[in-house]
Amino acid sequence: MPNISLTPPEPKFIPLSTTFIDKYIPKAHGDYIKVYLTLLRLSYTNTVCSTESISKKLNISESEIINALGYWQENGLIHISDSGEVSFNTLNLDDDSCFVIIDNTKNIFKDIEMALGRPLTPSDYKFFTMLMDKFHFSFEVLIFLIEYCVSKKKTDIRYIEKVAIGWHEKGIKTIEDAQNHIRKHEEKWTKYRQILNYIGLKDSDISVPQEELLEKWIYSYNMPIDVILEACRIAIMRINEPNLNYIDKIVTDWYNLGVKNVNDIKRLDKKANKKEKASKSQHPYIAYSGQRQYDITELEKKLLGRGELNEE
Repeated sequence: MPNISLTPPEPKFIPLSTTFIDKYIPKAHGDYIKVYLTLLRLSYTNTVCSTESISKKLNISESEIINALGYWQENGLIHISDSGEVSFNTLNLDDDSCFVIIDNTKNIFKDIEMALGRPLTPSDYKFFTMLMDKFHFSFEVLIFLIEYCVSKKKTDIRYIEKVAIGWHEKGIKTIEDAQNHIRKHEEKWTKYRQILNYIGLKDSDISVPQEELLEKWIYSYNMPIDVILEACRIAIMRINEPNLNYIDKIVTDWYNLGVKNVNDIKRLDKKANKKEKASKSQHPYIAYSGQRQYDITELEKKLLGRGELNEE
């Protein structure tokens, strides 16, 4: 007699452990329970699905699906293998070998761990799923963001969140968006550093308002770097310190006077020198090198004071 191949009918019910009902339902988030029950249902037909398909089925965000998977794995009810196979641990189920394959959970948190170079904590799971949910980052963009932070040697959660907020505000949705943003950011800071290095400051030395001054000079005023450096030189010669507010006054004056390059500055200096010479020619006593210049108001006070003393 030839071998007979049998296909079991699709079950009309699934066994649910009373342990799950008594111990886990009271404290678990409602959406997490939905995810667990849906996965258990799909496992009895050895279904291959995705977090996206489950998200659409349950009307729950994909990041929350991933969060639920992490929750149930942390609590020991499921195990997610490297291949994306979700197996259910025994809770008095009739068959503890049932499983469901989630094809796009394969390396989600594993890749994050590899990018950071450390194991994830339970709070890390929540944080990274929050980023995907709150800022609508795809997993690929999230990994790219983390790798970018790692390249800057800054892997603390606060810094990663700061970068994520910045990317979200810039409307970054794809890796291409992120690459373009990083390129523009690096080009901008290359110019900023040229100015800061000239006056002996580092990136970490300046505040946000000071960074805004740099942005104003370069992008609002469209001032060439060599013009800005000349303003820096003059400021340091005058006050002997790299005061960005003082430099801003010089750059702003030049902008209002229509300065576009270093030659324009030279022309302004010549014009100022001619004006000064003309002024001295009208008052020749000032031009005499040995002549002392007095404050007229102060001199009057002294004279009046002396007069009062004589009267006494």
